[in-house]
Amino acid sequence: GGVVAEGLPGPAFARHMLAVDPPDHTRLRRLVASAFSSRRVEALQSDVQNIVDQMLDAIEARGEDAAVDLVESFAFPLPFTVICELLGIPEAGRASFGRSLVAMLVPTRTEEEFAHAKNASDAVVTFLENLVDDKRHNADDALVSALINARDGTEQLSEQELLSTIFQLIIAGHDTTSSLIGNGVVALVTHPDELARVRADPALMANAVEEFIRFDAPVPHSTFRYALEPIELGDVTIPAGATIIIDRK
Repeated sequence: GGVVAEGLPGPAFARHMLAVDPPDHTRLRRLVASAFSSRRVEALQSDVQNIVDQMLDAIEARGEDAAVDLVESFAFPLPFTVICELLGIPEAGRASFGRSLVAMLVPTRTEEEFAHAKNASDAVVTFLENLVDDKRHNADDALVSALINARDGTEQLSEQELLSTIFQLIIAGHDTTSSLIGNGVVALVTHPDELARVRADPALMANAVEEFIRFDAPVPHSTFRYALEPIELGDVTIPAGATIIIDRK
């Protein structure tokens, strides 16, 4: 009956579209859609191209014999920079915010590792709360301000829904793309014949990206689901209240 939180940062940021059922899901989707327009995304196209060019130029400037960490140099900073631009996150705070996000999302195996992730999570929560507070007093044309002002009749996002939605957009807007780029390059490097095909005909790239998503998905399973009642599946009974993860395979 309450808000379900899938780990850090906890319930405060867990009331978003992936974690609620209709009618709340429908209401949230409608409010977010009013702010997250295709026009807003399309307006970023030239900025995205410039960001890509700058990052590739920086990699090229290291020289052809330099070792390059693809994730650190391109796969992470590209989508992270783009989502920050889209949301209106000031450039001055992005580096520390990005480090906190990475530390928060890393799987933890010990109490010490979890404590480190929890500290990072707390920093993310504080950063986003301060961001929303600043945008309330200094509105701009970016997405956070649009979400603050989003209306559907008399409906608007609550503070918890607002923070949860911004957090969801940040994670979905950078983590999935970062993994897609990394997984896609690994797939090409380990399948040299396919790499040669794409190099010979760049027009294949659009289809190649679709194939990367299928072949090694950046998100291998759905979000968590919970059994409302006992479910018989073959010779297994899934008890009421149990967590269920649906794998894409």
